[in-house]
Amino acid sequence: MKNFLDLVILIEMRKKTTLSGYGIIAIIESNFGKLVSSGTIYSALYSLERKGLIRGASEDRRTVYFLIDSGKAVVYDMTNTRKEILSFIVRFLFA
Repeated sequence: MKNFLDLVILIEMRKKTTLSGYGIIAIIESNFGKLVSSGTIYSALYSLERKGLIRGASEDRRTVYFLIDSGKAVVYDMTNTRKEILSFIVRFLFA
């Protein structure tokens, strides 16, 4: 799960306007049945923010995060190359 955490966060942010760290934890637990620590999530969020893919903003005494244009472009590229990625994985694992 940790290997795909950035991808999960970015895709979930594409679906919602803003998300908090605890909101992401709840989504991951609900969708994947995995409990991820807040330290893991916030570390990933800070990393994505440093990479210039998301931005954090204070809202009601908490920080919420949202995709910025560069993050939206990354999600678009990843979702539009899904067939190529799946094909590569199949060839790599079953060759």
